[in-house]
Amino acid sequence: MYATLAIALVALVLSTLCLILLASHPQSCSCPQGGFSRTLNRAEDTPPETQSQDYNTRQRDRRGNDNAQYGARFYPSLNSHVYVAEGGNYANEPVHPAGVFYGDLVLVGGSLIKVDSGNNATFYKKQRWSAWTDYFSSSQSVVHPNDIKRDVYNASERRGECGIGYLTPKFKMYTDGRNCTEEDFKSERAECCVTPELCRKGDGKKCRWQSTSVRSRVPESSEDYTFRKKQVHIYNNNNLTEARSLMDCPSYFLRTSEQYEDAKETVTLIQYDSGKRLKNFVRSREDPMKAASEFQQGGKGIKLIAEVLNDPLPLDEPDTSGRLVVFRHASTDKRNSGFFPSLEELNGTAAVFKEVTQPKRWVLRVVARGVIPQTYLVELEGIKYVIVPAEKSDIAAGGVPKYGSEPESCEATCGQVQNCFENSENTLVCHQNLLAHAVKGCCHHCYRKRIYSQCMSVA
Repeated sequence: MYATLAIALVALVLSTLCLILLASHPQSCSCPQGGFSRTLNRAEDTPPETQSQDYNTRQRDRRGNDNAQYGARFYPSLNSHVYVAEGGNYANEPVHPAGVFYGDLVLVGGSLIKVDSGNNATFYKKQRWSAWTDYFSSSQSVVHPNDIKRDVYNASERRGECGIGYLTPKFKMYTDGRNCTEEDFKSERAECCVTPELCRKGDGKKCRWQSTSVRSRVPESSEDYTFRKKQVHIYNNNNLTEARSLMDCPSYFLRTSEQYEDAKETVTLIQYDSGKRLKNFVRSREDPMKAASEFQQGGKGIKLIAEVLNDPLPLDEPDTSGRLVVFRHASTDKRNSGFFPSLEELNGTAAVFKEVTQPKRWVLRVVARGVIPQTYLVELEGIKYVIVPAEKSDIAAGGVPKYGSEPESCEATCGQVQNCFENSENTLVCHQNLLAHAVKGCCHHCYRKRIYSQCMSVA
């Protein structure tokens, strides 16, 4: 009897002691039943920017919620940092890590658990964490109105478009600001073209900014590699405002095929369609500071000096691949000594030159480079012209279909000329070949291949 009573008393003491220990040491290692499933779709699992409750309120709620998850909670990076895997199945996809650890990660009394996706589509559902930036892989078809390298503003759309951003490694960023004036876009673009996530509406910005990032192809194209290198160099050596201004300069935004190089000799303008060139420079009797020149067929044209500028293009200039050029007349006539007028007007029949303090700056766009160096097919105010050295301007008339009367061998002859210039390091021989009768007799055929060479005789 006494033995039974003693055992019962010991059991009572041990039970009381256990209750005291449990009361003073609550569970710290048990997890809610069901793992992730109970809180997957709860509001507390949404990104911080979309939650209505502040951090302290959520913490108070969690203390009294039996279903709350214990431990630290990591949220996706909201696209502020993008890490791209170098290998595996996700090499071409952006990664938005919830946490990045540098160095070793030490687990004490635990293990690193990787959950397989299985059929749990809810947990692995892709969410647009950032409302202002979309991400696309290089394999997806993404259409952009302009694949431009400089900033442009369209007044009719009230929209400014930033030149492609290359500052994020292995990504290209397309950004624009909408529903704002040109001045608004101009004042905000230095910051917002680079970090659009900091310029969302409601943060004091007048433009509505949005952005799309596209994964560059692997390997990256030579064009993207070149512009990425140039853009990174600009931003590493200038502040945001200066960098954006430098990106408006032709030396940055023009592709190699769009560059117009400073001519080492005088040039002339030839209408591409008609083949007429500017001839007979005549000074005005009424205004000694004014002269004119008419477009005429055949022969050599007047001599012009093309002054190529690297000034930034205005934001409202729609030509995304143009550059500013000033044309001046270079006369060898002693009567015109000291008279260096600039080209101020140009139409289908004539050109007007004036000596003014601020010469007109023409927006010149290179349509295509000629096969022969220092020759170009260009566009000025919507009209196509061929620019060639003035001394060699007695080329074929583009609008005269003479090639039908030229020998059949011209196709091969012009092909040889093209191959010589495109594949020879020393083009001196190629230039000498242009003087051959066989080549001059095929000038109209060659014209069609962008070989703007001299003719035997020009109609």
